[in-house]
Formats: sequence, structure tokens, C-alpha cells
Amino acid sequence: MQTKNDPQGIIIATEIALLQTKEHENYTQQKHLSSLYSQHINEFLQGQSFTSHSIKLTWKFGNIDTITIKPAATDYEILAILKLDTSQTLSALNFNNSSFLTLQHALSQFSKPFLKHLQLSFNNLSEVPAFIRELDTLTHIDLSNNHLTSCPDWLFNLPALTSLNLAQNNFSALTASIGKLVGLKYLDISYNSFLRLPETLCDLTQLESLDFTNNNIIHFPKFLNNFKKMKTFGIGVDQEFERPSCFNYFGDLKELKFFAHPSAILPDWISSLDQIKQIESLSMSYSSLPAAPDQFQSYLNLKHLELKGNSIVDIPNWMGGLENLETLALSTNKIFDFPISMNSLQHLKNIDLANNGVRIFPKFLLEIASLEKINLSNNHLETIPSSIANFCDLRLLDLNTNNLKLIPPAIGRLANLRKLDISKNSGVRLPEAIRYLVKLYHLSLQKNHMSMLPTAVSKLKALEYLDITGNPLNRLPYTIRKLENLKYFLLDYNISEYLPTYLVESLHISFFNPEPESIFNEHNSAGRTTMDSQPRYLRDRSTKELSGSKYIILETPGAYFTG
Repeated sequence: MQTKNDPQGIIIATEIALLQTKEHENYTQQKHLSSLYSQHINEFLQGQSFTSHSIKLTWKFGNIDTITIKPAATDYEILAILKLDTSQTLSALNFNNSSFLTLQHALSQFSKPFLKHLQLSFNNLSEVPAFIRELDTLTHIDLSNNHLTSCPDWLFNLPALTSLNLAQNNFSALTASIGKLVGLKYLDISYNSFLRLPETLCDLTQLESLDFTNNNIIHFPKFLNNFKKMKTFGIGVDQEFERPSCFNYFGDLKELKFFAHPSAILPDWISSLDQIKQIESLSMSYSSLPAAPDQFQSYLNLKHLELKGNSIVDIPNWMGGLENLETLALSTNKIFDFPISMNSLQHLKNIDLANNGVRIFPKFLLEIASLEKINLSNNHLETIPSSIANFCDLRLLDLNTNNLKLIPPAIGRLANLRKLDISKNSGVRLPEAIRYLVKLYHLSLQKNHMSMLPTAVSKLKALEYLDITGNPLNRLPYTIRKLENLKYFLLDYNISEYLPTYLVESLHISFFNPEPESIFNEHNSAGRTTMDSQPRYLRDRSTKELSGSKYIILETPGAYFTG
């Protein structure tokens, strides 16, 4: 089978087919394939990732390397994907935010693979699943954000384990057996109820990253001095805490994470650490800080500063002195203005100011030509200045959830822009100049009260992702068929007319989001194909055939894919 984008005639579809099980017999009688990826083999050889509502598969050398199962996944989707024969190729399984029963049942169907990475966060787990005991190739385990109070001793006998994440559980202690993980390099036990660290941690001399922020630990044990390879260190701090002696031995330290309890006063030693000149990354997020700590102004070599989720109103002048900053994350604070000194951050590439009180586009940003990512979502912006054209290297611009009415034509001069999100902006209008965004591959216009899609969108030849959900659209322009690279087209329930035949059969769409109940209404009274009609090359093929050696068919109600 040959297609325009598939010169080798090889189509690999990646979404779940319906399971022929008695348990879901009524569901399977609907006989529809409501979700189908389709890309040619050389894209997989490049290791690209493809994402649906509920499943993400990543290929490596033509084989499935990583499976990510999302919260939207249904029981039969999960069972189907885990029955795939990936035992020789799969190295990572991300099974987050599912129910405990689904998790246990699904993984009991899973043939033992050579798994290296296993993520089981947000699963309401009260105990560590026993099946992990058999996975002796595991190097990374993420059990964060569950309800664990203890770990079985066998967990600490896994021979290859180098990374263990137990953050945000209900631990008050760890058994001495953790000292058996002599090859462990990464340990995160933050956001628990530890009163002390187990003495056997002193045997983990290979540790490069240790985070025990937000616990009840007051005294830092001297055995922390053993960790001479430490690169990332996270601790809770308070005025009463003495300077930990371990800092004298952290010769390779690059990243510091601090956590302060509400109303805590930071100790002065934070600004006089011996390693202060070599620290490149500093984080103190979600600590209810009323202001950026003045102690941080000594970290002149910082490249990354993260102060998210605090109560900061005013940005201090000294922040402009951190002239090596490349990333500045200040989202979810109460910031509305910025000092003039901020225009000194001439190496800044990524700034996150989402969820603040910003009403005017920050002037200092317009003087920083190096910016590649700007996130100003969830603020109160009403206008965007024409001088936005100064951002010649800008890749991402996120302006969703503001009060914008008009985007200036100058946006068309952002020649390197890849992703633009202007969703939820009270009827914002797009200028014709967006046609010049020749590298734009992601455009989100959802919930903007648009009755018609601007024809300029049809000129975006590189566009792969288009989201126009939540708009009262009457119809789609005929010229949209020119979007030959479009793969993800999110329509939802907002098109009042049936989708034209040309869009279903001529355009190589990879993703639709139609009304699932009308999957097989191929023609309406006007003789046009419905937007969720089955693609022509699938109409005469059975589910069994499509599940053969050339295909992996997965299913997600409400989503639709074609090749």
C-alpha cells in the first residue's frame, strides 16, 4: 500500500484496537477504529514520539522503546497495549495516574520485558507492587505521589537500580536495607514525614543527587560528608538550621534545591557557601516566599533560577545582576511589574511568567534578543507590542488565557517561531501576517469565539498540530487542504456542518477529535462525508488484518487517526 507520505509502503499505526473479550463484548460490537496513528518507518528510525489522548509510544530503531499510559486510558486500552510483544525492545513503561486495580490487573498480563525505567506515580498505591520484584533489569523506579508508608526489603535488592523516587508519600522512616543499593545515584524522598535519615545511607557513596526537602528533619547527619560526588542537593532550611558541614565536601555541586516552611526566615549561611561560585541551578519553589530571598544575589554564576509557586509581588533590583541566567521561572506568584535592571539579562533564553498579574507586556523582555521561549499565559494582557518582532530566535510564545483582542501583524516576522498558543483570549483576531511563520508547527486557537478559521492558517506549510476546539465555527475554508504536513487536528464538537470529503480523504490528517457515536455515518443527506468517516483505505480491511505484522492498532473513543 503506497501513500504520498509513505514511499516504502510501510505504515505503522499506533493506537489500540478493540479487545475481543467477553468482558467488553458489547463495546467491541461497535466495530469502529476510532483512533489510529500512521507514519512512515523512517520517522520512527529518527526516534520521534507520537502522542494520543491516552497513549504515547516512542520508537527507537524501528521498535517500540517507551510506552506512556496517560490518565485518559481505558481498561481495555491498557490491556491491549500491554499484550503487545515488546519483551525484547521495551526499555521504559510510564504508567502514571491510573487506578490500583487496573494497574495490578494490566501488569499481570504483561510479559516480562527488559525494562529499565518504570514510572508508577499518582496511582494511589499503599504498597509497592510485587511484580517489580521480578524486574531485575530496572535502573529507574518512580513511585512518587502515592500513599506508601514503607518499602519491602526486596526492593533494595534490585541489582541494577541507580534511581529511586519516593517523593510525596507517607513515609516516616526507611529500613536499613536501603544501604544495599550501593550503585544508587539518584534518591528523592522529599515531601514525606521523615524525622531523620537512615544511618545506612552512608554506604551510598555513589549518590549524585539527594533531595529530602519538605520533611521534619532538623539535624543533618555527618555521614552526608561521604557524598563527595554530589551534584544535586535538596534540603529544608530555616533560621534555626546550622550550616551543614557536608557542603565542605561537595566539590561537584551544581544544583541546589531549598524548601522553607511558611513564615521561615532563611539563614545567612545560604549566601556564604563555599561552592557558591560553581552553582548553576537554584530552586526554591512552593515555599510561600513573600519575596525573592536577598541571600540569592550572591549566586552570580546562576544559569537557572526557579521561584515558582510563591507569593512574590516585587522583583528585586539585584536579580538583574544575575547576568548569566538562561532560564528564569517565576510562574504562579503575584508579580505585575519588573525593575529596569532586568534588561541586563542578555543571555536569557527561557522565561516563565505564567499565572501572575501581568497587565502590560514586560518592557525588559523586548530588549533581550536571545529569548527562545516566553510563557505569559494566565495573566491579564490586553495588547502585544509590535516590537515583539525583535525576538528573532523565539521558538515558543504562550499567551493563552489573557484578555487579548488583536495580535499585531509584526508577529509574522518571528521567522523561527515553532509553537504559538493564543487560546482563551476573548475573541482574539489573527492577522494575515501569520502566513509568514514558515516554521510554525503547533498552533492552538481554542475557545476564542471564532466563527471562521482565518484563511491565513492555510498558508502555514509546516503546521502539524492545529487546535480549534471550543469555537462556534460554521465551516472550514477549502484552502485548509493545503496543510500537507498537518497530523493533529483537534475539532471537538464545534463544527456545525459535516466535514467536507476533501478533508477526510485528501488531507493526510493523523488526528481527528469527532463525535464518537457517528463514526460510521459515512454520508449525510447532502452527500458529504462526515468528519469521522472511516478512511477509504481502512473500509475494506478487518480489525484482524490491521492488527497484523505491519500494524499495531490502538483505540481511543472520541479520537480519530488516518495515514
